[in-house]
Order: sequence, then structure tokens, then C-alpha cells
Amino acid sequence: MTSIQLRKKVTHFIEEKADDTLLKMIYALMKTYSEEKQNDLELSPEQWAEVDRRRNEMRSGKAKTITHPELMKSLKAKLNRIKK
Repeated sequence: MTSIQLRKKVTHFIEEKADDTLLKMIYALMKTYSEEKQNDLELSPEQWAEVDRRRNEMRSGKAKTITHPELMKSLKAKLNRIKK
């Protein structure tokens, strides 16, 4: 079953058959899921230290960086070489 099909079935069931108890359970599950997903997006102190280290390298010129257009040009060239 695809995500779209599953979403339709769940939505239909909630709209047609869900009572207050089920709605409260779904809401609690949704709230917990959202909180856990939000925590996944937060960086640990170690990760922030790595971000700061890399940012400092870039600003000091120690890290080699390229622009987005340069990256796309390089990737397209590599893709063309692979296709040949």
C-alpha cells in the first residue's frame, strides 16, 4: 500500500468511525511523534562544535569551497563522462 493510499484510508476511518477515545490516542501519538522528530533536528554540543570548526576553516580559507553553480557544472561533467 502506498503512502497516499494509506493516508486516504486512515483519514477516511478517522472521519467516519473514530470515537473520542481513538481520537485522543491518535492525538497523543501524533504529539509524541512530532516532539521526537523535532528532537531529531536539534544538534548535540559536539555537532555544533564541528559546525563551528568547519565554519572557521571556511572563513580562514583553509577549507576548499565551491559555489552551487560550480558544483552543478562539475556534477554534470562527471555524469556526462559516466554516460559515455
